Amino acid sequence: MAWLYSLWVIVTFVGVFLLLLPAYYVFLSNPKWNRISHKLTKIWGRALFFLAGVRAIKVWEFDPDPSETYIFCPNHFSYADIPLMAVTLPGYWKFVGKRSLEKIPVFGYMYRRLYILVERNSRLDSYRALHACLDALDEKISLVIFPEGGIFTNDPPSMTRLKDGPFRMAIEKGVSIVPVSIPFNWIFLWDTKINPKGLPLKITFHKPIDTKGLTLEDLDLVKEKTRSIIQESLDLEFKNENRQRDRQQARTPGKVEVQ
Repeated sequence: MAWLYSLWVIVTFVGVFLLLLPAYYVFLSNPKWNRISHKLTKIWGRALFFLAGVRAIKVWEFDPDPSETYIFCPNHFSYADIPLMAVTLPGYWKFVGKRSLEKIPVFGYMYRRLYILVERNSRLDSYRALHACLDALDEKISLVIFPEGGIFTNDPPSMTRLKDGPFRMAIEKGVSIVPVSIPFNWIFLWDTKINPKGLPLKITFHKPIDTKGLTLEDLDLVKEKTRSIIQESLDLEFKNENRQRDRQQARTPGKVEVQ
């Protein structure tokens, strides 16, 4: 009955937003109230996860300093990555995402008013987005940037190549990069197919990579270190999950799993 569950998730996604719409309408009307609108997004995500029966497990490998500014760089295999970040990442920060997200009914309305959108095929739009990001960092607002630039992998949990943008900004402003690994979201939601397997949507915030004192000559080094940390974590999580599933099947005589 996966289709029924998928329908329920979609109805919940839209329904919770409609309930919050009057408050969104008020607080999105003034940029000074963006922090309140951001909290509404967190409420939206938590309500969605609760009603959909989704468990979110977050692991911090460090204690984030509220006075510090970070650029969080998660892998991106699923549309579920955005609400998972909203639910698990504390404080006030801004997403940086593709401009095409503003075309998503309901979600796009909030996203384009609250966060930073970029059309990567447009130099002018990329330039504007870059300066919006740098301004946010100057204001001590952390950023969430998916460094793969979108959902491009055809072979999860293997990442595609990373874009230079977040690492260039981090070095220029001397802020730390936080690698973030999200191992199972693509199993739950890949493309538009929701597959309820009972796996928790786990997210791990790895230790920051300090960029103070670095130059753009170090960009490739920082980028590769970030990718390596995330990919190693994804591979380990996926390997452990397969081992656990194999053990469970071995303890269940006569059980055959159809892929």
